[in-house]
Amino acid sequence: MSLPLVRVLLATYNGLGWLPEQVDSILAQEGVQVQLFVSDDASSDGTPDWLRQRAATEAHISLLPPAAGRFGAAAGNFFRLLAEVPLEGEAYVAFADQDDLWFPDKLARAVARLAQGDVAAVSSNVQAFWPDGRSLLVDKAQPQQAFDFLFEAAGPGCTYVMTPGLARAARDDLARLPDDGRPAHHDWYCYALCRARGESWFIDPRPSMAYRQHGGNEVGVNSGLGAAQGRHRKIASGWYRREVLGMVELARRQGQPDAALAQLASRLQRGSLADRIALAAQVGQFRRRGRDRLVLAAYFISGLFWGGRA
Repeated sequence: MSLPLVRVLLATYNGLGWLPEQVDSILAQEGVQVQLFVSDDASSDGTPDWLRQRAATEAHISLLPPAAGRFGAAAGNFFRLLAEVPLEGEAYVAFADQDDLWFPDKLARAVARLAQGDVAAVSSNVQAFWPDGRSLLVDKAQPQQAFDFLFEAAGPGCTYVMTPGLARAARDDLARLPDDGRPAHHDWYCYALCRARGESWFIDPRPSMAYRQHGGNEVGVNSGLGAAQGRHRKIASGWYRREVLGMVELARRQGQPDAALAQLASRLQRGSLADRIALAAQVGQFRRRGRDRLVLAAYFISGLFWGGRA
């Protein structure tokens, strides 16, 4: 009996310092067959040369040709992978970052859960680690809520493993969007798509990988004062609200007829005092973690969620 096949989509950019270790951990996965597809975002540190050399000696690695221009962020690179990697057949699809270390059973555990047939995707907690030896469990496995997919991802996208059907649905939906109409985060998008389609997602509380933290992380653990200030700027600028409304439109494209969704969309658009109070009262449906609910409620009540509008 052949092992289940997983197509791993790896986005790289100036990651040569960590990439060899990560690729080794991906190819060493136990209990599955791995096909690794890599898209590089015009790296200048030798990453493309290393990838070409490794792909020349490793049949399980396929390197996409250079893109026409820079993506400038991981999401565009992952969207390119979804668009150009063959997704037909019964192979599962996983995302990978360039700088982590996968535990040997990461994919096998996810595939075993997907094979039960009641969920369309799996993600997990991660064990973050720093160069100075610090380590921290990043817990994303709180109970999912009715509309949390409109406001947050399921956790780090590098833990995501999806059924072939969900991966193809993402490819097809993205193809209908203009480049400037695509969401900013591929992981949030895929979680929202799954839930908007009425499919279930499993967040595994057991970590599946070591999540490397360093100065070049695009997202990372998001802890500390600097991360909090960055989140505040995104919310107060109106960026976060625009992304949330984009996820609402995604739900509508998937045929969500729910009256509660329509009412939520109207409140997010208007932002009157009555809307802000109502949204703050509903915040338990929007975020999974208690402290995130409190923060979001404060942004609703203050009006900062609408870019500071009084």
